[in-house]
Amino acid sequence: MVCTPSTKQYLISRVPAVLIFHLKRFQAQRVDFRKVTRHVSFPILLDLAPICKNHKKARVYALYGVVEHSGTIHGGHYVAYVKSRLPLTSDDPRWSFLPANDNKDTHESSYSSNSESESEEAAAAPLSTIEPPPGKWYHVSDSRYIKL
Repeated sequence: MVCTPSTKQYLISRVPAVLIFHLKRFQAQRVDFRKVTRHVSFPILLDLAPICKNHKKARVYALYGVVEHSGTIHGGHYVAYVKSRLPLTSDDPRWSFLPANDNKDTHESSYSSNSESESEEAAAAPLSTIEPPPGKWYHVSDSRYIKL
């Protein structure tokens, strides 16, 4: 069996309001599967501009959660690390990501106009100078939560 590092590539034509990555960390071995336990690192801020169709504007996402499985492929436990944030104010630009009503045409026009809009800070500043939004991180399991 040959094991090599894997990569996944995407070209994104329009960025979504919420971005979710799901890493399936399993390896097929003849008739069985094995869980891959290598460390995965990821940034707190991620700019998707380099992989977007129109890559001139920054498309910055902030990390708000990670779900982790501990154990084997046959059993284990899920825990989450979740960042809480301050409630949105009535003039917060993130409200524009929500459709005005359930009408499909309204949703599509709201989404397409919003996907092209940027916060001026993110569009003008390099990623290294942008601060993650304020918030508190928590470790959450099925029986308790702990502020980190």
